[in-house]
Amino acid sequence: MSANSKNSVEALIEVSRTDCWVTNVVNQKDPKAEVKRLKIGPELTMHKITCTIDRENMISKMRELRGVITKVTREGKKSIWAEGVSCTACKFVANSDMAVLSNKAADREHILYRVLVSSKRKLDVILKDMEKNDLEPRLISLEEGSKLTLTDREREILLISLKKGYFEPDRQTSMKEVAEGLGVSTSSLRDVLRRGLKKIVKNYFDNNL
Repeated sequence: MSANSKNSVEALIEVSRTDCWVTNVVNQKDPKAEVKRLKIGPELTMHKITCTIDRENMISKMRELRGVITKVTREGKKSIWAEGVSCTACKFVANSDMAVLSNKAADREHILYRVLVSSKRKLDVILKDMEKNDLEPRLISLEEGSKLTLTDREREILLISLKKGYFEPDRQTSMKEVAEGLGVSTSSLRDVLRRGLKKIVKNYFDNNL
């Protein structure tokens, strides 16, 4: 890939941090649990915790951390949503010029972010800033943005979701309702939407920046 390429790039980056209270508590109680960030903010971040054992004990422990964990709710049979103070990595990401496509806590000290950045040059600047902030970034993979190539299924689901008002600011339908109308599971719909939207965002950056 040319260093002067103006195409958007997708990168998988591992960063180091030890100040995520949510991940620390989860790691102590349920080391095999999965922690993802649903909404990353400069002050607060919403985490989704998929437990493998003792969800109620986990909820109880989270609620003990008043002032650090601001909200805990049940979601499904095994999951918890926990809003907590953003760690140094999430604060950086929330204030950076990159779109987070997915994320996952690798362990107590490391987190993986799959991100979309407007150019390779911009990514290099972000990685240097991460180093300055002691996040110890490690670039695991890098892929240059590609042209928009939606599958028929992605195009169909995106169009139906748009027509039903799913993308409106005052959302007129829920993902569950769209999924039921299409006769698919909510998780399947979410996956197709994510893939389709990712391609659209990448195409936008490729053609406008």
